[in-house]
Amino acid sequence: MSEEPFKRHQKHDTSLKSLVQEHAAEILPCLCPGVVFKRELDIEIIRPTMRADRVYLVWYRNAWHILHIEFESSNADEGLAARLHTYNAVIYQKHKYPVLTIIIYPFKATMPVSPLCIKSGDEDILTFHYRTLALWELDAYQYVREHNLAMYVLLPTMENADAPLILQAIQEMKDNYKEETTKFYQQEIKTLRTTTLAVISAHFPGLLDLAERQLAQIDDPARLQQLFNQILTAPNGDAVYNLLNNQ
Repeated sequence: MSEEPFKRHQKHDTSLKSLVQEHAAEILPCLCPGVVFKRELDIEIIRPTMRADRVYLVWYRNAWHILHIEFESSNADEGLAARLHTYNAVIYQKHKYPVLTIIIYPFKATMPVSPLCIKSGDEDILTFHYRTLALWELDAYQYVREHNLAMYVLLPTMENADAPLILQAIQEMKDNYKEETTKFYQQEIKTLRTTTLAVISAHFPGLLDLAERQLAQIDDPARLQQLFNQILTAPNGDAVYNLLNNQ
């Protein structure tokens, strides 16, 4: 991948992370049941070469923990678990609290299998446990049935997130936050655009410029959700190109 598409991929990946950051206190207990958010921590691990995606101080199992969240948009590489272990160890060294590591996958991808085990013959040198969370396996209808507003910003990445459900979620946010109706409407539009661009960045980087131009002109969440679903099931780049040009 050339430098410019790589930078754009990072930008859209960062936008997705920011959606969680803006609602961390409400979303973290949904991503890791049982934790109670305290505050966000410095994400610099070893300056300037290592930066974790998100690191939080949380109350969990009657003790302070560090919750380390990483977002991955593509298939896991062989070094992912080892890198996460490095992050985990350095975060522990800095804060002296147990570190929970969760990899969040917004879109379908090959995920690593925990734990990372390093052996010397029959001797166990290291066993590193981490968790994976596939957002596309979560049922969007469940969160809407439970009126879990905190997770509504991630609905477009979930199973069964069709246009009517997204519109219902937007209406609920309007009803519950009447004084901030415009803000939450714009937040849902931002979420749909960000998740769509993240998919294109990961799988069709050559179409990013076209996608950015076309998506910027769509302010209807139903249209954005429909386009997102079509891109997820598109067989190839030509099909995605045609979808974008027909907007």
